[in-house]
Formats: sequence, structure tokens, C-alpha cells
Amino acid sequence: MGFEIEEVRDLNEAWAEIEPLLRGIVEYHEPLDGRSLRADWIKRWRDFLTTRPDGIFLLARPEGGRAVAFLDGSVIKDRGIFDEAAGYIDDAFVAADYRSSGVGSALLSHFEAWSRSAGATLIRLDVVAANELGRGFWSGSGFEVERYTMRKAL
Repeated sequence: MGFEIEEVRDLNEAWAEIEPLLRGIVEYHEPLDGRSLRADWIKRWRDFLTTRPDGIFLLARPEGGRAVAFLDGSVIKDRGIFDEAAGYIDDAFVAADYRSSGVGSALLSHFEAWSRSAGATLIRLDVVAANELGRGFWSGSGFEVERYTMRKAL
């Protein structure tokens, strides 16, 4: 199955397709990380996405269909002591009916090319530890554990 990958230039114009996917990723992660959402989470996410000047938002759809997956990220140039530019994937989600169809790989390939063209030499991301599906996809795509983020409830 082929997929069209679109670099969304106007998030407001594409919002009707984006919002259900954002709701999908939140629902998917809810049993995995147990954090509470703010009442206005969707507005905050929209505000973040529409005001970020250096990012990219990709939508994927089967040819001629509605969006079934997204990936968003940016290229971060270290402002500290390291001389590096890294692509960073903020979020990615594939609707359940399209998992294992190649759409995630198509999104990742597009993001890799975009990151490379922006000067990145590597890509980073975070994945919820309990997200076995996500960890499997990212590991199978060549990602490896670089560091561990740990937490302690108070």
C-alpha cells in the first residue's frame, strides 16, 4: 500500500485531520504512562504546534484518503558545549488499522531526509518505557538506547 506524505504548512487548515490523530496518541498512551491531562490539553498542543517556527509536521494518508498517521519534530542545534545538530521526533502515531503497513517507515524516512537537509547528523526521540509496540518499531528502525530517563513519584 502506498502512502502520501505531506509536510503540513498550515496547521490550522489541516486541523480537522490532525486533531483526531492527537486524540488517538493520547488514548493509546493513557494506560501506558498514567499521567493526567490538563483540561485544555488539545488547545495547548495546537498552540505549541502552530507557534513553533523550526519544526515540521508530517501527515500520512493512503492515496486519496484521510490522514492515518503523523510525525512531528524539529532540528535542535546544541546551544551548550556540544557541536551537534540533531533531529528530534516529538511525537509520532499510526492509527491501529494501519500499523505494520509501512506508513511509520515512510514518515520516518521523510523526517530523516528533512533532518539531514537541515544539518542534523543524528535523530533522537523519547519513547514511553511501557510502549512495547513503539520500542519495537524504533529499535527495528535502527534506533538504540542512548540514555535512560528516570523518575520518582513524590
